[in-house]
Amino acid sequence: MECWLFTYIGIATCSIVAFKIVSKIVHALRIYVFPTIPNFSKYGKWTVVTGCTSGIGKSIAKALAARGQNVALISRNPEKLKLVATELETKYNVQTKSLTIDFTQDESIYEKIEEFLQGMDIGTLVNNVGMASPLAFYLDTKNLSQILPAIMKVNVMSVFKMTQIVLPGMMERKRGLILNISSASSLVPVNGFSVYGATKSLVNYFSKCISRECEGHGITVQSVKPFFVSTNMVNNVKPTMVIMDVDYYVNSLLGTIGKERESDGCWQHGLQGFFVRHMPEGMFNALIKRRMKTMQRNLALAGQAAKKDT
Repeated sequence: MECWLFTYIGIATCSIVAFKIVSKIVHALRIYVFPTIPNFSKYGKWTVVTGCTSGIGKSIAKALAARGQNVALISRNPEKLKLVATELETKYNVQTKSLTIDFTQDESIYEKIEEFLQGMDIGTLVNNVGMASPLAFYLDTKNLSQILPAIMKVNVMSVFKMTQIVLPGMMERKRGLILNISSASSLVPVNGFSVYGATKSLVNYFSKCISRECEGHGITVQSVKPFFVSTNMVNNVKPTMVIMDVDYYVNSLLGTIGKERESDGCWQHGLQGFFVRHMPEGMFNALIKRRMKTMQRNLALAGQAAKKDT
């Protein structure tokens, strides 16, 4: 009798595991191999992008402008804002509005942002602006007392306040999309990423909560958790099999919208995420600890090369 019981339990367990594996494969095929990109006009006429003058933010702005979206650009560099706005208007024949804002400043900046966005039919909000902390252990981080307030304002408060400004209009219109750019460092605790990873974990958790609160209101809220993408944040290191070209990453990301609350963005990062989620934390951090010095050295070399190029 006991043998039969253990046999049934084994069959049931294997069946559940097999079902989960097949489900993940089907889901991956659906969003990465046979993607469907939404018609963004169904959300509204305007897209708002923070941190839009380079990297993922700029690439998203271009991708949505190419699909007919007018784009409201918010970033801290007026010269770069002007260049991006001109590119979008000239290349894609869309309207743009620009606002120069430094998200490390006090909360009064959000009064300016709210006034800037007033009366606009905002369909999509991309909370992309971000600030990286040095790759170092917490107590080894230089200028920690200055970095902590700044990174909290940029990585966390910007997401809270921008959502507070834009979401009421979406709720009233019963349509909208909010993309919050988190990070793969939110998946598990990682040596050297204590500050940055903690802020991005908060963004990911907040996104999932707001997504639940918006159910039934026609609003999609999605957290995006990229691994390394070739942007200024990693000194524009050359793309590889694990470091993605930014435009490739964004085009892949668009195919995941509306299909999952948390997106890795592309199949390469999805595969990395699978191993990270299922690897024992101790083993993963042991690997990261050994690689930290190599990562620091590579980023430093890339930074030096970038300075020589300029």
